[in-house]
Amino acid sequence: MGWGRELKKTGKLVHQTCLFHRRKLMNIAFNDLNPFPMKVLRNRRSMHREELEAELCELEQIKAAYVKERAEQGPQDLKEVVSEEEEEI
Repeated sequence: MGWGRELKKTGKLVHQTCLFHRRKLMNIAFNDLNPFPMKVLRNRRSMHREELEAELCELEQIKAAYVKERAEQGPQDLKEVVSEEEEEI
């Protein structure tokens, strides 16, 4: 009966050792060897987000100018609207 307890203790020790090795390997892989450290990723995300927000702002300005121009022109009759293909003929 004493041998069964020793086996259980040894099994726990092996399990704890495996966990230690897994954590150590993960630490090396994700911290020491990681080609994409979180600081670099955060900086790149920030830079791209600023560029995207600037483009969206510009797009909103173009959209507002288009809506304003269409409102100033007033409603057009569909019969008067000529397609680009018809203009070429």
